[in-house]
Amino acid sequence: MNRINPLYYILLSVVIASFIIYKNSALKEELKQVEDSYKNSKELATELKEIKRVYSKNAQQMIVRILNTPKLKNKFEVTKKPTSIIISAKNLELSSAEYFLSKVLNANYNISFMAVNKNKNSLDLKMEIKW
Repeated sequence: MNRINPLYYILLSVVIASFIIYKNSALKEELKQVEDSYKNSKELATELKEIKRVYSKNAQQMIVRILNTPKLKNKFEVTKKPTSIIISAKNLELSSAEYFLSKVLNANYNISFMAVNKNKNSLDLKMEIKW
């Protein structure tokens, strides 16, 4: 008389199966949310990469344009690197230095290094701009 009714086995199997199905559907929904989040992050990363590429190209062109103005032409030594540009000048006239610094400092550049030494009527300038 210690036998368990087979209906109990069937009922237990149905309860376990329904629990597994419920958990599986919850995991599927969570996986879908994670996939959507990944897609959004990937799109954002692609957009930021494109903005960075455009910004660095734009920054390079603007700096070259500033340095090629008649007031500043042939007064600077420029060293271009893949991620930055180094601009240096020795014995730069104060008016030219003021013009250059006003253009560069009022624009949106990432200046990582800047050294200015003032002489009597001139400046020595060294600057690194990164992108």
